Amino acid sequence: MATPDPDVRTSSSEAEEALDPHELEALEAAGEVDALLAAAQALRAGKGVPRDLPGCFRAYDAAARLGSHEGAYATALFLLRGGVVAQDEKEAVARLRSAADAGNLPAKVYLANMYEAGVYFRADPEKADVWHRSLARAAGITAKVGSPEYIRAMAEQGAGRYATLLAQELPSAQGDALLKRAAAFGWRTPQRETPVIVDPVPPPVSSTARPEAQRLRVAAAPAKKTELTSTAPATPVSKAADARPRPSRVARARPAIDWGGGILRFVFLTMFAAAGLAAAHMAQRGAALLVEQGRPVPLVGPHLALILPAVLAVIVLLPALAFYRTAAVFRGLVLAALTGVAGALVWGHGRLTLLPESSTQGIYFALAGFLVGMLLFGFTRRTRR
Repeated sequence: MATPDPDVRTSSSEAEEALDPHELEALEAAGEVDALLAAAQALRAGKGVPRDLPGCFRAYDAAARLGSHEGAYATALFLLRGGVVAQDEKEAVARLRSAADAGNLPAKVYLANMYEAGVYFRADPEKADVWHRSLARAAGITAKVGSPEYIRAMAEQGAGRYATLLAQELPSAQGDALLKRAAAFGWRTPQRETPVIVDPVPPPVSSTARPEAQRLRVAAAPAKKTELTSTAPATPVSKAADARPRPSRVARARPAIDWGGGILRFVFLTMFAAAGLAAAHMAQRGAALLVEQGRPVPLVGPHLALILPAVLAVIVLLPALAFYRTAAVFRGLVLAALTGVAGALVWGHGRLTLLPESSTQGIYFALAGFLVGMLLFGFTRRTRR
């Protein structure tokens, strides 16, 4: 549903009645989301009613309770910045997630920037990538990831990672405009200790994604200040800043190697594998005693050979899914299948017969192949959950 433009004045008595802050509870009870959003914008701008920022928050909050992702995003910014209402970062992040999951583009940008820059969360480029991909899909960005077109489109949406890359290729004024836009969506550069906040009040939100309205035209002249632009005088750009080195082309992201994390995950997985083997052998001995006593074996019945693979699947495979991404575990299982078949085939050939049964040898070979695969695949951060 479209949110009315806050810069358009409404002179009708009906609109002024909707903007009365005392009617917010009635509007919420009637489920009037559009009217609540219009009231919030009017109370924020002081159009038709006195400017009332706490009332603006209450109107957005009422809209959020009715399921409005615009209201959820706007109240999240109030809670992040504090001042008008008590600061509550935990609740703010929960509302940002709710708005982003409902398709709100600014919320997706904000979460991507928070994960990328380490704002509230610990810096996590992989989770930032998740929100970047979600943003690109929602914004209709079809350029190849990492291409100059993709970087420009994402920078224009306010993604700080790509704004920083693109700013190095542009004149200072245009690059600074991109970084300022990203800062409005929570981006924090390494040189800044706090994010640039252009106004303690969240910017107007729109329920429909219109790239032509949301994107910054970096090739055009600097745009006029809006009501949310800081009133502080602009700082002149020094010649030294204008002469900063610029790379000949935009850098492309490369997969990072996480040596310490890869080894640590492998050590934990090996410990689970050892525990799985011990548990499987104990279970086999217990099952053999039940068979000798003429008692039935639960779950597997007379098929005692199923105990070893079943126990290993539970004790090894499930932790692997917790340590690694599903794609990495799948590749490890493919390698395990190949080594398991090889182990079973070489059984009975002299020194290659290591265990009493071919099936048992195949399972041990498969486990070894799986561990080797996880060791190889575990060094790339993209394989880590």
